[in-house]
Amino acid sequence: MERAVIIYGSVTGATEEIAYALADEINDRYKTRIVNALDATPETMTRADLIILGASTWGVGNLQMDMIPVYEYISGMDLSSKRAAVFGKGDSEYKKFCYAVIMLEKVIKKAGAQLVQKGFRCDKHFDEAAMHGLKQWASCL
Repeated sequence: MERAVIIYGSVTGATEEIAYALADEINDRYKTRIVNALDATPETMTRADLIILGASTWGVGNLQMDMIPVYEYISGMDLSSKRAAVFGKGDSEYKKFCYAVIMLEKVIKKAGAQLVQKGFRCDKHFDEAAMHGLKQWASCL
């Protein structure tokens, strides 16, 4: 069975909630490990076949602070043998809605990973509608 790692950064717990819901959705297809960004290392990513990154967007398009070291690790890595996907939470009232997703997609593509699909974006609350969207998104991983 292929291995997936979900690395998330969360201040309020919302992105963490999405990470665990996502793991539930893919556990039948992947041996899944969930890692808080504070505990992530480059080896965390190199051990997985599929790397899934999750972060909220703060301020006016800033990456959630716990994900900054992960972003920096990735920028110096060769992930050309990996597949990847990104999810994030934001507020569509802001011009740079879920901009963290875009930032993480760019850096992971630059490191050579193959993005398997466009990032999942959750607007404000992880409610029933967002869970439905996550299930659809996860089915393509």
